[in-house]
Amino acid sequence: MRMRDLLPGAETPRPAARARPSAPALLAPLRAGAFPELQRSIGNAATSRLVVQRATIGDQLNPGAFGAARLNALLRNFTTTASPANRWKLADVLLDPAFAFDDALALAADIGNGMLRENIRDPVTFASCYPTAQHLFPLLSGIAAQPGESSEQLANRAAGGAAVQGQSNGIAALPDANTFRAEVGRLVASMQGYAAAGNEAVFRVEFAGHGFTLVLRHPQAGQPGLHVELIESLAHSASMDDSLRQPGRDPGAVYQALQDMADDDHDTRVSGAEAFGWNADALFLHDAGQPGQAGYPISSYPGQANAIVGEYFPRTRMKWWANPLSPTAVGDWRTQAESRLTRLEALFAQAAGGGGRKRQKRTVA
Repeated sequence: MRMRDLLPGAETPRPAARARPSAPALLAPLRAGAFPELQRSIGNAATSRLVVQRATIGDQLNPGAFGAARLNALLRNFTTTASPANRWKLADVLLDPAFAFDDALALAADIGNGMLRENIRDPVTFASCYPTAQHLFPLLSGIAAQPGESSEQLANRAAGGAAVQGQSNGIAALPDANTFRAEVGRLVASMQGYAAAGNEAVFRVEFAGHGFTLVLRHPQAGQPGLHVELIESLAHSASMDDSLRQPGRDPGAVYQALQDMADDDHDTRVSGAEAFGWNADALFLHDAGQPGQAGYPISSYPGQANAIVGEYFPRTRMKWWANPLSPTAVGDWRTQAESRLTRLEALFAQAAGGGGRKRQKRTVA
């Protein structure tokens, strides 16, 4: 499923026979310039104005935290080369809370490890922006699942009980640009409030065509300085490890970029999106024209003339939720990853001992 297919249903039904063109890539085109070592993950040198060289959550949850030897052994069991790049890919399976880990293991036990192997070799196969942000929010908020509660129910409970949330969260497509900007302003004001008090916080954001997580935190315990960490996955574009390898960002520059993405001027929206390394067209922040103009609203999908409601600015979503960052957030996330790693190791230990589940043959009457 493309990232864009995760948008809520349009107010007017989409014709069933309409073929959907390929969506533009969310990552903005590379530009020559600073931070070449970051270009693969960030995708745009314009992000340099947001970068602060400090410790991040990704630094604490990098593959080395789980032991290179353990990860290498698993990779070889999956007939995959044990390399730094592949250890990060395996880390995606361990860390992305939206990855259906239980289902993947059940399927592997039933029909073999082929699909799980492909997930590890290319985690972009399961990367999806909204679900990653949705399921990461309770984890970083320190909200644990109750007995019998599914991950979806947990995510919904965490969102419903958020300390602060947007006033437009129940609206699939906002009516006008002023309403959209007002909601972005409330998000920025909430971030500024936490920062002014010196408090860490986690923000789940659904900004037009993209869902992501912003974490306001102290990169060094006991120090007053704060930075913002972007954590995301991009459907068909990038797995979560790309964002975990990015440096922290200057809070003021992040506030400005968010506000720029809600500006009436298309070039300003493009600049704001590029500050995060994103393609504005893929976020539905393209120039759709003006009401009354021929062809309005213009679609950002190549070969499609008109956009549907929900797929152009400002008639799209702007939702957000915020909680204090749990003091045990990184530890809780690591515990989840360690549990997944142990279960993967057990899967191969069971297979080596001949204890794998065998499929029962069916007889035809």
